[in-house]
Amino acid sequence: MLDPVWLAFESAQPALRAMAWDLGADCPSDLHAANLFLFRRAHDYRIEAGQWICGKTYDGQSHAMAMRDLPGLEPDRLIKALEQYDCLYPIPDPWRIDLQQRFKHADCPALSWHTNPDDADYLYWREQFIDYRGPKLRKRRAQMMQLLAFQTPTASPIDSSDRSLVLQTIDRWMQQKGKRSGEADEEALIEALEDLDRYELNGTLFSIKKQPIGFVMSQRLSSAVEVVRFAKGDDDFPGIYPYMFHDLARRLPRQVRWLNFEQDMGLANFRQAKRSYSPCSLLKKWRLRLADRAPAMR
Repeated sequence: MLDPVWLAFESAQPALRAMAWDLGADCPSDLHAANLFLFRRAHDYRIEAGQWICGKTYDGQSHAMAMRDLPGLEPDRLIKALEQYDCLYPIPDPWRIDLQQRFKHADCPALSWHTNPDDADYLYWREQFIDYRGPKLRKRRAQMMQLLAFQTPTASPIDSSDRSLVLQTIDRWMQQKGKRSGEADEEALIEALEDLDRYELNGTLFSIKKQPIGFVMSQRLSSAVEVVRFAKGDDDFPGIYPYMFHDLARRLPRQVRWLNFEQDMGLANFRQAKRSYSPCSLLKKWRLRLADRAPAMR
């Protein structure tokens, strides 16, 4: 029997997909029902009145995201939500521009816009992972070639029979990073393994001599964007990450032009790793507030 909480989030997916496909490369990585469901505990995500998905940002701000195109929202509903929550979030740049124009001369309370750099999604050209050309990606290419000089990993789609191998890889990664249970995303990851198809996740397991050394799970966010939800590799094989992303980029259909690596959450190791792949853009996620509640702009 399916979890009724999942069914509630799943019912929001058609609206989220419509917004994501309309936004294209500008779409925040958050806008997918499975992502919201799998991280519902970390962010206290819930659906309210069948109109809003509410939760908390990583820095503890209560927020709401509309289950429809935000610039098309009636002004009174928008103001009511702003009075109830700390902010409306995440708002991509195209919506911010539309809303600023729409409310420029409107008779409503003063509004304020704010971004937190820790929220920004990392966006990359898919092609850059194919051969890692250019000086900025030279180190990643060298790591991948060093791995391939040893042995080319075997890549296989993750299915139910691979669950124990993926869990083994997660445990290895947690030990190497010195993390205890609850300090990473392993809870969401383990839940995702229960049914990748249900959550529209594509998973690939990488092995050498039948030993699992990494895996990646991604999801189609829009017609041209694939978002990387989970990626874990064995640090004893430093080329595994560039190889996994190379393999993913090589297998994606031609119409997928972008890879979104999500946000870094202000974690220095995440920020360093994601910047080392030379993103072509950092997608800001705006927070809209009532001006009298707004912090200083960053």
